[in-house]
Amino acid sequence: MAIIDQRQVTFDCVAPKQILDFSPNTALNIGFPSNQPTSIVLNPSANSATFEFFGTAVTLKREKLAALLVSYCIRSGIKVPRNGQRSVRIELTTVTLVFRQEFFSAPVPKSVMANRGLPVRGDEDRAMAVASENDPFR
Repeated sequence: MAIIDQRQVTFDCVAPKQILDFSPNTALNIGFPSNQPTSIVLNPSANSATFEFFGTAVTLKREKLAALLVSYCIRSGIKVPRNGQRSVRIELTTVTLVFRQEFFSAPVPKSVMANRGLPVRGDEDRAMAVASENDPFR
């Protein structure tokens, strides 16, 4: 028996611009100018997003774009699984983070264990998740 937990977080093409408003230090670390982007162009065939500023364009490949979006999710309280596979889909109008974790056997619910007076399992005792491949943002 296997249990597959798969979730996704989809951002429209305006969201990355707003995320940069909330992440000025991250934007500077990535190499963006200090002003706000005037537009964002998503390029699915190149797996990239181009942020256009006045007179400058900065292109992020999906790995860096994914890192920016995951960082934002963590800071804003959007749940991001720690284990499992992560992938990114860039489409013409959206960017989607996909998280997938596979359990080989059903984990015992913590509430059942607590009700029986048993110790609650720690993260290290959870069912083994399928490890992601070398590129976590494929």
